[in-house]
Amino acid sequence: FTLCQKTRMLTALNNAPRRAGLLNSNACTIPVTFSYTGKVVDASTNLGVANALVFLDGKTDYNATTNANGFFNVANLQQDVYSIFAGKWGYVTNVVSNLSLQQGSPQTSVLINPGYYDDFLLNFNWTESGNAVSGKWIRGNPVGTTFTSNNVTLKVNADVDVTGDYGNQCFITGNGGAQAGTDDVDDGTTTLTSPVFDLTTYNEPILSYYRWFYNGGGTGNPDDSIIVSVTNGTQTVVLEKNSVSTAALSQWLFRNYRLNDFI
Repeated sequence: FTLCQKTRMLTALNNAPRRAGLLNSNACTIPVTFSYTGKVVDASTNLGVANALVFLDGKTDYNATTNANGFFNVANLQQDVYSIFAGKWGYVTNVVSNLSLQQGSPQTSVLINPGYYDDFLLNFNWTESGNAVSGKWIRGNPVGTTFTSNNVTLKVNADVDVTGDYGNQCFITGNGGAQAGTDDVDDGTTTLTSPVFDLTTYNEPILSYYRWFYNGGGTGNPDDSIIVSVTNGTQTVVLEKNSVSTAALSQWLFRNYRLNDFI
């Protein structure tokens, strides 16, 4: 605002009868904030976990990362009720829910067990690559798309995350919303790659996931595929390849693989 606009507003607040109550209203109450410290702990060793990601979910959300000893700090946390999520690649994400935090609240420890788990609430740095001109993999809250043919509207891209996991985020291609052709995968590939799974100490590693795939619409024959593969650095094996065009696949479907059978 200009200085003259500022003067005009102050004049109205101080002199206009209908504005007088604004000076004493609660609309501009400054929230009470305080410094809060918590800890992320390895449930198997009882030691702090360094570089773990922490997400405090309340009316206002906060993110933090643990230090070398597993402690995290939020300098200006607002007094509220929170759920504190914590995780790291190589651990299973966990949550402590319904914590009423205020000045003087005791330190909270979130215990996480070793393992591999990702519901994409926390950003563990999966990477996207490929040459598609649209529809690249993106992490976010799914918007959803539809395709209408012969007065029948089908759901194409997911509009909701998998039921039962933490948060509302997933990886989805495009996520542009509206009709399926708005931001679908076109003229190339888009590849989503996880961080490395260190399975050297696992006797029977099982890989499980949910996926959603639709291949249809457009002016020509649908020619897209979803391919899921694993690699040990020298050998790559395809676990799943699907290009079938059917609405039955346009939902979250569970997949489960015993990796020793493949690689």
